[in-house]
Amino acid sequence: MASAAVTGGAAAAAPAISYVNLGALPGASTSEALAVNSRGEVAGWSDTASGGTDAVRWSPDGTITDLGTLPGGSYSEALGINNAGCVVGDGDNAAGQDHAIVWAPDGKATDLGTLAGGNNSDGVAINDAGTAVGYASPQGSVWVTLKWSREGTLTQLGSLAGFASSEPTAINAAATIAGYSFTFRGPSQATLWNPAGQPRGLNPPSGGTISSANAISDAGTVVGQYDIGPSVGHHIQAVRWAANGTPTDLGTLPGGTLSWAEAINDADETAGAADNGGLFDYPVAWGAHGAIALLPEPSGDEGGWAQGINGGGVIVGYVNAANGQPVAALWR
Repeated sequence: MASAAVTGGAAAAAPAISYVNLGALPGASTSEALAVNSRGEVAGWSDTASGGTDAVRWSPDGTITDLGTLPGGSYSEALGINNAGCVVGDGDNAAGQDHAIVWAPDGKATDLGTLAGGNNSDGVAINDAGTAVGYASPQGSVWVTLKWSREGTLTQLGSLAGFASSEPTAINAAATIAGYSFTFRGPSQATLWNPAGQPRGLNPPSGGTISSANAISDAGTVVGQYDIGPSVGHHIQAVRWAANGTPTDLGTLPGGTLSWAEAINDADETAGAADNGGLFDYPVAWGAHGAIALLPEPSGDEGGWAQGINGGGVIVGYVNAANGQPVAALWR
C-alpha cells in the first residue's frame, strides 16, 4: 500500500471568493449545479413549475436554460459539461427507461442508448473530444462502466479483478477515466481506466480501506475519498492521488471528521465538502498545497456541497436553504 502525506491544516477564510445564488427555473425553487466549464457555463438540474425535474444549463451571466427531456420523458438531469458547451446526463424516455443523454450546445438532445438487451444507462461526464462516460445495470445488482465515442459507438469497460461492478465519475482530455470498482453492499476501490479501457486500482493512504475516485485533471491528478480505517472510527476523508498514484489525505475542517473531494482543476485546486463536528456538511475548497477553506454561504443556510471547479477557480455546487432544500450556487 502506498504511503501518504497528511496535510489539510486549519481552515482559512477563502480570500476574494464570493457566493452567487444561481437560482432555479421560473416558478421553481430547488436546483443543483454539478459541473462548470472553462467559459463559466454550468450544468445541473432544477425543479420545474409543474413539479418535475429538468436538466439545465446556466450561461456565464447566470441565465438559466431548460434543456428539457427525451420525447415522452418526464424528467432529466445534467451531470457534466465540456468546454464546447456539450452537456451529459440522463433522463427517462417514453417507455419509462432511464437513458444517458448528450445535449449539444444548441440544446438538441441525443439519446445515447444502452447495452444490447438492457433498458437503462446514465451519463456522468464528457471531455472536449466528445467522449462520454456513464454506466448501466444489465444484470440487477451488477453495474458496468460505459464509454460512448463522439459518434455514439458504445464500449463496455471491465472492473478491477475481484469486483463485480464499476462506475465511472470523470474523464479527462487524454480519455483516462476515473471512478471506482465495487461489489454490491461490499467494498470499493478507486479505479482508473487508461484510454485503451484497462483498469488499475488506486491505493488509499496507509491504514485506509474502501475508496472511490470522483474527478481527474488533465494532468492526471485524481481526487475522491476513502475510509481511514477501523483504528480511527471508519471516518470518510478526502484524498488526492498524484499522477504517479501517491495518495495525500486532504483532511477536514477543524472539529470535523468527514470530508469528500468532488472536483479538481489543472492547478490541483479541489472542491468538495466537509463537516465541522455539527449537524451539516459545508462546501469547501482545498488549495494546491492542501489548505482547506470554508466557502461562504448566506446566513441561515444549512450547509451545502461544492461539486465542480474550472481552471479559473470558479466553483459550483449547492447550499441548503433554511427549509432544507438545495439551491444551485457558484463561488468566484
